[in-house]
Formats: sequence, C-alpha cells, structure tokens
Amino acid sequence: MNKLSNQEVLTHIPHLEEIPFIYGTDGLIFVNLILTKLLKNELKVKIKMDGSPSIIVGYIDNKFFVSTKSLFNKSPKLNFTLDDIKKNHSDSDDLQDKLYHALTYLKSSIPNNGLFYQGDLLFTQQDLDRKEIDNIDFEIFKPNVIVYAVEYPMLLSKKIGITFHTSYSGGLDNLTSNYDPDLSVLKNSKEVELFHNDLTEFNLSPKTISIIKSICNSLENSKIDFNLIKTFSTEFTKYFNSKIKSGEVIDDSIDQIPIDSKVLSDNKQMIQRALKLFNDISKCKDLILNDLIQFVPENIRMYYYKDGEYEPANPEGFVLISDLGIVKLIDRKTFSHNNFNLSKDWD
Repeated sequence: MNKLSNQEVLTHIPHLEEIPFIYGTDGLIFVNLILTKLLKNELKVKIKMDGSPSIIVGYIDNKFFVSTKSLFNKSPKLNFTLDDIKKNHSDSDDLQDKLYHALTYLKSSIPNNGLFYQGDLLFTQQDLDRKEIDNIDFEIFKPNVIVYAVEYPMLLSKKIGITFHTSYSGGLDNLTSNYDPDLSVLKNSKEVELFHNDLTEFNLSPKTISIIKSICNSLENSKIDFNLIKTFSTEFTKYFNSKIKSGEVIDDSIDQIPIDSKVLSDNKQMIQRALKLFNDISKCKDLILNDLIQFVPENIRMYYYKDGEYEPANPEGFVLISDLGIVKLIDRKTFSHNNFNLSKDWD
C-alpha cells in the first residue's frame, strides 16, 4: 500500500480511528499495517507536544526565512524580514511577534543544508512565567491547552522554545517530507531551547497486544464498504468532533449524523458496524496510550489549568511514524475535549 495521499506535506495528521472513514478501504488496510508494525516494533514513536503555531524555517538562496503552514499554499507567505512579517500577517499582532522571535533567534540553530524544518512553537520569552506547583519552582508556558512546566532556572536565558518534527527537501512546488529527520544537526543556543520528543523505548502490555491482534483480525475480515463511507468523511468528522466536544459517547445511533436520511436508512446496519469499529479501534488506542505514557520522561511536567488550579495532565498524545505514513494517537476524551472547551488565553 502507498503512503496516505495527503501526507507529502504535513498540514494535518489523521486520528488512527478515523482513517478508514477518510481513506476508505485503503485506510482500513493502513490501520491494520500500522498496528502490525507497532506489535513488531517496526515504527518510530514520538511524543506529540501541544504547540502553536506550526512554523517552517530554512534557507532560500542563502537567505533565512520563517513561515507558517501558508508555505504550502499556492502562493506561499515567506518571511525573510520583519517587514515581510508585518505585510504577510497584518491581522495578528501575536503571530507577528512569534514569527519575529523565530526569524531573529532560530537562524543560529538551523543549518543551511537545503532542507526546510517544520516544528511547533512552544514559547517565546514573554510566554514564560515562574510558578510554584506541587512545591516545585517551575518556569511554565502554555502554547495551547496544556501547561508545560520545567524546573527553574533551565529556561532563564531562553528567547524561544520549539519542537521540530519534520523536514522537507525539494523546491517549494515539489516538497518531499521526512517525518523522522536527523535533528542532531539542529543546535541549542543561549537563546534557543529545542525540545526533543522521541520515545526511545516502550513496551506494550499483554492485554494491549491481545487487543491489537483482535482488532487486526477484525480489520482483515471487515465487510464494511468504507469506500462508500469515505464519501461522507467530512460529515463523519463533524459528528465525531461534536460528540467529543460535548463529552457524549459515540454509539451506534445514526440519527445525529449529518447525512441525508435516505442514505442513512438504506445503509443503517453497515454504518452501525462502522461506528462499532470506530469504537473498537478507539478502545485499542486508549490501551496503547496508557502503555506509552509510562515511558514519557519526567523532565517536563504537564498540567491543565482549570478554575485557578493546576491539574496533572498526560501528553497530548503520540505520533506513529512508518514508511507507510504518519498517524496520531490522541486521548480525545480528555485532551481533545479540553481543546474544544478550555480557554486558550493566559490570565
């Protein structure tokens, strides 16, 4: 099977459980192969950090630039100077400031080697705050929903923090992605903190292994016409997200799916089987998450900030990388629910 079709440039990583709904029968095969590779330890696992925005940096004609995902537009917005940033992003002072920090401080960390590097911005200097949590003196930052805490004074001199995860080669109109690039060529400096997110070791529990094998068997023997279902992928995604946002269980009820009622009634049993498979994959994913979380390093603590209190949190999730493509495992009942509902503005 070839790579998933939208993954030449990294604009969106699909959820494991939604892949058959997006890619049809090919997606069904992909999930089976990815889970099999996980069992055989034939893929790379990375911790997904909750950064924002996503930025791309590199050199064009020996000139350093920064960009957002607009790099992948037909008319990319490239920022070589502060004036470029002001012109291209006039609608957001906050984004201008973050891109200015990236343009100013990341140049010394990025080699002029013909590659572009994509990463998630975690903080700029003004985002850092000093806070005592659980009787520990931390420097904290909150790029999106999760509050990250690092023991003081590790970040005292830092102007920017970022986690890189992807490199691109080729011209702007013909980019080729590498989801497991050599990041050792990127250098920390007095002003720059590069956060590395490889999960270097992990084990799956016997229960998880058994469930994965059962899911793979179900995928291999599935009679569901996912090629029909993928024609309504947008509607299913809206339905899944609405349920997750409200904290409701996704069951085999089809009444709230925003698809023509005749299509629903004509394919009721098949859609119900597809929803059951969605839930089975989700439960399998949750077991995998619980196993992987045990191996996350403790040098960075994570919290949710709710009602003036810091509640311990797990990572946003994990990314599985193989020669077939890339997929994310997210705790959607906790992280995605909070991502939909918690305030993302610092007090």
